[in-house]
Amino acid sequence: MTAAMNIRQTAQSIGLAVFAFLLRCFLWIVNILWYIIREIVCGVFRMVINVMVFIIFLIAIFGFLLWLLTL
Repeated sequence: MTAAMNIRQTAQSIGLAVFAFLLRCFLWIVNILWYIIREIVCGVFRMVINVMVFIIFLIAIFGFLLWLLTL
């Protein structure tokens, strides 16, 4: 009886260790994917802001040139 209980307890410990390892690997992979997605989204936002600033800059330059030509 005690040998069976020892084997069962050992099997449970091994199963828990394997489950913890697999969970840790899964969370590690999810963390890497989250980092990649976050960097892509931040890069897209950065690009959108830069394009908006560039468009405003072009409008200001053309407005300034038109103002100079009308003096």
